[in-house]
Amino acid sequence: MNMINAILKVGELDGIITKGEIMRALNLNKDNAYYYLRKLKELGVLIDAGKRGVFIVNPHSSGNLNVHPYMMVDLVAKPSAVAYWSALDYYGWSNRSPNIVYIETPARKAYTNVVKYGNMKVVKISFFYFKPVNVKPEKFFGFTEAIINGKKVLITDREKTIIDCLDKPKYAGTMEELFDALANAEFDKEKLIEYLRKFNNKAVIKRLGLVSELFGWGIEDVLFNMLSRKDRRSYSLLDPNGPNAGKFNYKWGLRINVPDRYWRDTKWT
Repeated sequence: MNMINAILKVGELDGIITKGEIMRALNLNKDNAYYYLRKLKELGVLIDAGKRGVFIVNPHSSGNLNVHPYMMVDLVAKPSAVAYWSALDYYGWSNRSPNIVYIETPARKAYTNVVKYGNMKVVKISFFYFKPVNVKPEKFFGFTEAIINGKKVLITDREKTIIDCLDKPKYAGTMEELFDALANAEFDKEKLIEYLRKFNNKAVIKRLGLVSELFGWGIEDVLFNMLSRKDRRSYSLLDPNGPNAGKFNYKWGLRINVPDRYWRDTKWT
């Protein structure tokens, strides 16, 4: 087979392919597979996907536009799921799409292809950036299965996305962007409360209580009863990444550590 035909055949494959799939498509054996793979990589048709024996068909050289970064999360960590800001974006709640794909995983591993993106260390695969966020195995739950360009991809469901983002807001954009997204949220209230009990994080319950009051979700009474008097006397920061300063919300046991103008300039109050 000449190289032009090899390029055309590879371009017909899905965006993420394995060495075995290439060998079958080009009818290669072990003796000539190395030559064709090396040449296809040199020509820029194939890009190493960061995992041995897995490649990305370069859309700029093959015309194949079937690569979506969500299809690649398993290459970063397994098991894993699209989460945080990326999940907010998937559900159409966020007003701005992130440049990084945020994923959560219970797997602990040393990542390769790590680069600095802003103030974060991320994994770069081809022209995409991924931020794996490690969670405890018991907090790795609550998914929906999406079909992205024919490939099944796990994404945290709506209720788990809300909880995750209030647990670790730094992976959901700014606090203002997170609140904007939550203002657009549609979800199952009973499932959200069920997940909260399973997640078992008092700070998240407190933040969600305030959110419920702001947006009229109508679940604040249930959330209030999930907190003891001791819980409410122990103050959590509204923004866990912000300063230990600001006014106290005595009902929810929160310290509102965002500037006063933050609330004046928003549409929620």
